[in-house]
Amino acid sequence: MDFTSSIGSPTVLWTFRILLVIILAYSGYMMSVKDQKQSKFFFWFAVISFALIEGLRWMRGPDYSNYYDYFETGTTIAITNKATEPLFVLWIGLFNYLNLYPPIGFIIHSGLLIFSFALMMKNYNKAMSLALPLFFIILGSSAENIVRQYTATSFLMLAYYFYSCNKNYQVYICFLIAVLFHYSSLFVVLLFFLLQWKRIPFKYPIVYVALYLFLYATWDPSWLDGFSTWVQGASIIIGDVGSFQKYVDDSDFWMTSESSFSAIQGTAYSGTRIVFTTIKLVANSSIIYYGFRACKADAKLHVVFYFTFLALILLVMFGDILILFRFVLWLNWMLPFTVGLIWYKKDVFKFPAMKYVAFGAIFLHYVYYGFIYYIGSTPLTGCGFIWDK
Repeated sequence: MDFTSSIGSPTVLWTFRILLVIILAYSGYMMSVKDQKQSKFFFWFAVISFALIEGLRWMRGPDYSNYYDYFETGTTIAITNKATEPLFVLWIGLFNYLNLYPPIGFIIHSGLLIFSFALMMKNYNKAMSLALPLFFIILGSSAENIVRQYTATSFLMLAYYFYSCNKNYQVYICFLIAVLFHYSSLFVVLLFFLLQWKRIPFKYPIVYVALYLFLYATWDPSWLDGFSTWVQGASIIIGDVGSFQKYVDDSDFWMTSESSFSAIQGTAYSGTRIVFTTIKLVANSSIIYYGFRACKADAKLHVVFYFTFLALILLVMFGDILILFRFVLWLNWMLPFTVGLIWYKKDVFKFPAMKYVAFGAIFLHYVYYGFIYYIGSTPLTGCGFIWDK
């Protein structure tokens, strides 16, 4: 199966995407104002809508055909020549044994993802009205393509939910499941325990903003070009690293600026887009500063802030370099959570006018430039649903 941009209708695709944003915003709002019993309907309305609209997409990313074959054959070896993580192998083997239609696998993946995020926010339901639609807008395209990583991310979200409920045993189980679905999720697990073991003084949000802005102004992505040499050297010592070995073997491409999305698609630009860059810096600086203030009083939310902050820092460092960008994706699922917290925690703004500045920039950067700007466009892999195949 090869993807093509000509499959499907942009009108149909964007009608469903806009509908999904509306459903998530409305459901999130209703869950934030209704009691627990009444909010269950909107919880499942959001989960089922997301699962079906996202799960029924056809060729929704470059890796779609591989996952379709995994579900259809019940093995990864025929496609990658290597076995992958044990729980993923078990999952696709069970799926094949039950002789299920492959798109059902994508529906389950999408349903689990939004279920985990919504459940993660259950104890902070006032933030849902903004967090749920932003979750789709910020993570939707990546989650459509990188199925195995986002399945593991679902269990990381569940781990945070149990952490917020002081259920440590369940936290460990979810972390273990995540790692056995995708070994590199160990990066998140170790970071979580590091933050628990070494409590960083939670003071002075301006320091975090200054660090972000300094790094943005001084960082040169070409400094990472030597990273591929280090990775290849480490591989000689460690040995074969399973399904990740193909990236190691070709790390001169995958882990350098040669593999950036903009370079591949020919959309790289020279110079500075002053308006866009200013909006982005104001938006992300606001998320860091006011996110810090929103999370400060609740020790359970410190992880949310640091994951968000590190995601923004790594985004500056790794940009859109294909494989290194995956580290950003391991953390940025906390970003819509943070924005939602800022939205409903009114006391984070000393001056009410700053709320309009902050959310004006956040709306322009993440909603307008990240979603509205692209309405009607045709993704590289097309606009298809399963009825278009």
